[in-house]
Amino acid sequence: ALKEESGLEVQGGAVGEFEEEGLRDLLMSFPLVETVVKQEIVDQFNNLQVEYSARVAVEREALANLYVGDRSSTGGWTPSDHATFVRLRSAVWQSSTQRNGRTVLQALAPLLPQVLPKELAEHEDWFC
Repeated sequence: ALKEESGLEVQGGAVGEFEEEGLRDLLMSFPLVETVVKQEIVDQFNNLQVEYSARVAVEREALANLYVGDRSSTGGWTPSDHATFVRLRSAVWQSSTQRNGRTVLQALAPLLPQVLPKELAEHEDWFC
């Protein structure tokens, strides 16, 4: 908290020391305004800082959850399952003499036993 000859206390927070000093200096430039009024302004400033910080925290959490939950770039699969699919599919595709979806699916099925054949076919369709 900043508190100098003005007697006004400005709390530290999201806005930073530069803004705190600027508010204190601005309020000091009005000598005819009562200290009580100036303190009310400072209190409102502090409340806004707390509210702003809380809102930013909520938005950051929402964005983090959105990123974790968004699998549009991996066809609905987890990033690691999709990466495994891409790696194995690429290897199968390069080693296959018949490069078509059915051949790729037949080769991928035993390599990805945790994935149902229908899910694998849907992912292959999405991927292509």
